Amino acid sequence: MSLICTPAVMPSNATVNSAWIKQAMGFRQFSVRGLAPVNGEWNLVCLASNLRRMHRLGWVAA
Repeated sequence: MSLICTPAVMPSNATVNSAWIKQAMGFRQFSVRGLAPVNGEWNLVCLASNLRRMHRLGWVAA
């Protein structure tokens, strides 16, 4: 199952700013080769970014 969002189904306010992730988290290059592994690595980077943001906002699970 692919988790790639396309502009047709992704709301405009839900875009990921890759430049911000690169600057804030120090992510410079992928450590794997091939489209599927790169998509997996990018999903992990986005997950880490989202968890970091949730932690900063003080999010608590219900």
